[in-house]
Amino acid sequence: AWAKTEQATVRLVSAVTATGDSRELPLGLQFKLQPGWKIYWRNAGDAGYPPKVTWTGNNFDSARMSWPLPHRFEVLGLQSFGYSGDVIYPITLAVHQPGRPLALEAEVDFLTCADICVPQHVALSFTLPAGPASASPYAHDIDRFTASVPGDGGSHGLVITRAEAWGKGDSSGLRVVIDADPPLQKPEMFIESADGRGFGPPTIKLEKDGRHVVLTANALPGTAEETPVGKPVTVTVGEGTAGQATRGIERSVTLTAGDPATVLPERAGMMAMIGFALIGGLILNLMPCVLPVLSLKVLGLISHGGGHRGHIRLSFIASSA
Repeated sequence: AWAKTEQATVRLVSAVTATGDSRELPLGLQFKLQPGWKIYWRNAGDAGYPPKVTWTGNNFDSARMSWPLPHRFEVLGLQSFGYSGDVIYPITLAVHQPGRPLALEAEVDFLTCADICVPQHVALSFTLPAGPASASPYAHDIDRFTASVPGDGGSHGLVITRAEAWGKGDSSGLRVVIDADPPLQKPEMFIESADGRGFGPPTIKLEKDGRHVVLTANALPGTAEETPVGKPVTVTVGEGTAGQATRGIERSVTLTAGDPATVLPERAGMMAMIGFALIGGLILNLMPCVLPVLSLKVLGLISHGGGHRGHIRLSFIASSA
């Protein structure tokens, strides 16, 4: 059954109709939020906190909550990460005795925010009978949000090829480089650090039509004093909306030393292409189809004979431009 507040309704749902003989059961913690309200990812950002569930029950061992790819919200300069509308947090629940009925009680504490933030508490109860575990009416919805949980990137063609940092304290930053096949179009990046260091929204550079992506983020002022070089962070990169088509990768990496002013090889490649383009333009002037135009230019040059020196110079400047 739904538990209702003014800002949200909450319930537990199951992807199966009975416990079957499996040691683990796929459940979901479902929120329906009123327009304008949001709840939070596991790292809430500058403000807020994620949902916390206290579980009790019969034939229950443990529960592991997963976190679909979040959306970045910004209010009064504060960055937060979470969800709006309808969201399901996928839950993998371990039972004590497979094949036996399940009875759960869940105390859920969560924060809903719009222009103000309101702490919430609801009590949920849930039962699942013994019997064959066929798909329930909620299986598809749970699967949609489970598919929105970033993994190692392998199934989405995403690979983190470089993660580097520089600077110290407020002047520090980091760069993450990703190869993507198929290409990324509008990626987002979230950084989690054990020391509480925060990073702002990334600057995104798409190269090779989105198959090579460079994301650069600066440290948020006042979040750390030391250098991030050599520190472990969790990098989450993805695009799309939770519950819909998403692609993502999540990896724990140790940041290597980098340079914010470093010209990436891809940038050097672009400069080389511009150089070849200029050479091609010069060669084009020697093509046979261009020779008649050159003769007209020569006639124009001769026509300046005896003219005023200043007028001749302006004419040549205009022609060069």
